[in-house]
Amino acid sequence: MRPRHLVRRIFGGFAEDIVETPLPEDLVRWVATHFSAGDSAAALACLKQAVTHTGEPASPRFLRCAALSSGGELKRLQQQIAQLRIDWRDVIVAGEYSVKNKKLIRSRDLAKPIAGA
Repeated sequence: MRPRHLVRRIFGGFAEDIVETPLPEDLVRWVATHFSAGDSAAALACLKQAVTHTGEPASPRFLRCAALSSGGELKRLQQQIAQLRIDWRDVIVAGEYSVKNKKLIRSRDLAKPIAGA
């Protein structure tokens, strides 16, 4: 199981405990260079709280796929993170595969750190 940090957040006068997952350094660097200065902190916060349909924290691979498939757009990242809760396979396809001659071709392996990040 991946390490997690329990964080207590106060929102609207109510305390809420949330679990945050430490992010891989390559992903943090990628977010810093591909999201706008105003969106990068929000993007990192979303990634730290991402979970799968089982409620478990998203793996580094899932997080990388969500980030890269967002193209550096916060709204698209939020959609991909929401999709992780439904079916993580869709996020893997969006992050690692491209279409060539009407077929899905694996173009990157995001189980490994992002090259050049």
